[in-house]
Amino acid sequence: TAITSEVEEEQDGAIQRGSLLERPDTLQIFSGLPEYEVLPFGSTVYQLSDLDDDGSEDMIIYLQYSRTMYFIASSDLVDADIADGSDDGRVNLLHVRNGPHSYRVDGFNLNLASVRTSELGSTLDVSQFVPLSKLGERGEVYLLDTLDLQKHDQSDGEADGIIRSFALTDTNTWKIENVKRLAICNSGKDLPATQVVGEKDSFFDTSFYLFTLGSMRKLAEATAATDNTVNLADAGPNGISGIWSIGMGALDSGLVSSQVSCIGDWDSDMTEDLAISMVHIDFRTYEVKTSVYLLMTGDLPTLDELDGSVNNEVDISVLWRTPSNE
Repeated sequence: TAITSEVEEEQDGAIQRGSLLERPDTLQIFSGLPEYEVLPFGSTVYQLSDLDDDGSEDMIIYLQYSRTMYFIASSDLVDADIADGSDDGRVNLLHVRNGPHSYRVDGFNLNLASVRTSELGSTLDVSQFVPLSKLGERGEVYLLDTLDLQKHDQSDGEADGIIRSFALTDTNTWKIENVKRLAICNSGKDLPATQVVGEKDSFFDTSFYLFTLGSMRKLAEATAATDNTVNLADAGPNGISGIWSIGMGALDSGLVSSQVSCIGDWDSDMTEDLAISMVHIDFRTYEVKTSVYLLMTGDLPTLDELDGSVNNEVDISVLWRTPSNE
């Protein structure tokens, strides 16, 4: 609203930072935190769905150096503006993190690929998951339901707004085993068809899991899990469909790095599709090549049959020429 008003008044499309900050509907957030919590890598701000049910989107502030993140509710921002005794549009983060709807999470990496984590201009009528991994602990990977923040805060017996671990019983937060990092599609919405990408927890295995939230819950039911913990490697033995193991096959040769990203529904089949970016190096010539592969997830059942077996395992290299078969 403030930006729209500024553009309309200036009429030349230019936005002046100084005049924008003077508007009553603009808040300037600054850090009153100790320097060791902020420097030298600064912070990243992510948009989040509505935590406090006030009709406005909220945010995550992630401090990379200290691996600390703040889930900040917009209503607490307004209250914090006057916490220092002056309603001047300047908000000290120290006054926000102890607000009634805001929380601090310590000791986790935030695995968000985009600063936007929900749909533009909307709040969600379903839960929203945020993928996190425990700092320094292999296999400690979670899908955090943002509506569970209060439960996690209280699970250690202290309602102090600081969360250092997640409760997996009587919550909608999940621990995913056999992966080292997660990425969630569909803005993290807790819907059965929402896709999740999990990088396998191996230094040498470049394959990844692709599964839906619906298939995750079916796996938990099939394994009679006593809490919200699933091991994706159990999907095959338990006959759970919809949990795919996708490998690079021949494309693994010379592979330096790869990344899987959600790209929306490209082929209009009501399932989210993927882009797989890869960096290869030819160790004979030291030539580096970057490629992007578009994978339509609706094709996975057909691709699964290409090797003569149907086992929810797909080798995507059979679709493209490589130096060994061109």
